[in-house]
Amino acid sequence: YKVGTTYSIVCSALNVRRAPGMGEALVGYKNLTADGKRHSNGGSALLKGTKVTCNDVKVVGSETWIKIPSGWCCAKTSTKIFIK
Repeated sequence: YKVGTTYSIVCSALNVRRAPGMGEALVGYKNLTADGKRHSNGGSALLKGTKVTCNDVKVVGSETWIKIPSGWCCAKTSTKIFIK
């Protein structure tokens, strides 16, 4: 994953979190960007096909996280890809 590159969510819905890590708090609908709200499930998750721009990348254990304008999303784990 590369900063400045736009990717697509490939799973049915992907949670947006305040920090990288599965145990971190969800951002909540009200904290999504306007574009994030248009592509959300009504909560903290963005729907399949949503385009996201990578602003930062962090690896937490076997998970790769990318920072998008709305928060942090898990891009992939050792067994699954959520963003490509």
